[in-house]
Amino acid sequence: MAHEKTKKPAGPVLVCLDGSPDADAAAALALEYARSEGRRMIAAHVYDAGIHEQRFRQMEPGLPQQYQAEEGLKHLRDSHGTLMGDGFQALSRGYMDSFLAKAREAGVDVRPVIEKGRNYVGIERIIERFEPGLTALGATGLGDIGDGVLGSTAARLLRWADGDLLIGRASSPVAGPVLAAIDGSDYALAALAKAKVLAALMGTPLNLVAAYDPELHQRVFKAMADTMPPEAQAAVGLDKQQGLHESLIDDGLGALYQTFLDEAARSCLADGIEPVTHLVADKGYRGIVGKARALQAGLICLGRFGHNREEGSALGATAENVARLARCHVLITAPPPENSPSSTDSGDGLPWEPEALARLEKVPRFVRKMAKKSIETAAREEGARSVTGKHVDMVSERFRPKKR
Repeated sequence: MAHEKTKKPAGPVLVCLDGSPDADAAAALALEYARSEGRRMIAAHVYDAGIHEQRFRQMEPGLPQQYQAEEGLKHLRDSHGTLMGDGFQALSRGYMDSFLAKAREAGVDVRPVIEKGRNYVGIERIIERFEPGLTALGATGLGDIGDGVLGSTAARLLRWADGDLLIGRASSPVAGPVLAAIDGSDYALAALAKAKVLAALMGTPLNLVAAYDPELHQRVFKAMADTMPPEAQAAVGLDKQQGLHESLIDDGLGALYQTFLDEAARSCLADGIEPVTHLVADKGYRGIVGKARALQAGLICLGRFGHNREEGSALGATAENVARLARCHVLITAPPPENSPSSTDSGDGLPWEPEALARLEKVPRFVRKMAKKSIETAAREEGARSVTGKHVDMVSERFRPKKR
């Protein structure tokens, strides 16, 4: 893994071909992207003849008696090895020829690469060799049984790949909109930048979705109430804490995520794009996947991480679950080069006055980074050179719940 390394300029577009409908769908979209961006391509196929040789040797004891003699076994092994080797080479050329012709017809510089070995291991070697900026592959391969479960190769690369990863599904609606997942993080904004490009390329509307879970703290408090004895609940003031969360977070989270949507929409309008926005009260991945299905989206774009990335993490939970559950194309984007996990007061934005920082510390930790970003945005819009207590109050007023 190399997630913490400084990112290099975007490399070629890598397409992983295996003759499956999902891989072909991913390759078609990746080709259009490479053509529009003037990027060169690597077309790769990895075949595993070794597993067939291993299976054949495991079956040898059960062969008829006339084949059990060493000379007969050697002849069978040699014949089987030649058949498998030549057969897979022919398959590889077959997978390649059609795509190479399409790429060259589109004026895209493409290089074919054929590797022998386990498919996901071979793809990892190719990624390490060529350092692609985008890798495209099918959600499932030729082993697909139609149950919608993400294939093992895609699942492994989802956690391993450093660059952008496009997971294609043949079932993806052709004319569906592009849906960008917004959570106010820099990772989401990087995904939005790619979503703008792809929506224009695909000729479909751009939709933005922000999904937040207002019931999480309620489940936490219920678990605490179920496990803590009454005297312990009284000692920590559980009832008062629960009331405070219900009055502030239930409504405040929705208002906070709405500001993230508004900020993202403004960035789209600045580029001449008028998006449709959706605020969804549901667990992150479920809200995103559900909205994609309701819209019949053709592509979901989201960042590899969100606000709560931990040091050393390979993949955020929302990105992983969306990739596994969505029935359309999914683009998981890598962190922007200048991005790195930072603490609330890391100084990566406007300077904060001590009074403002003290007030920020009273914001629940799990929304503090998001609140900080919204407060800084409000201060910048006002032309301020630093964040003051007034800006904290101004943004807090937006999130203050109405009287019930």
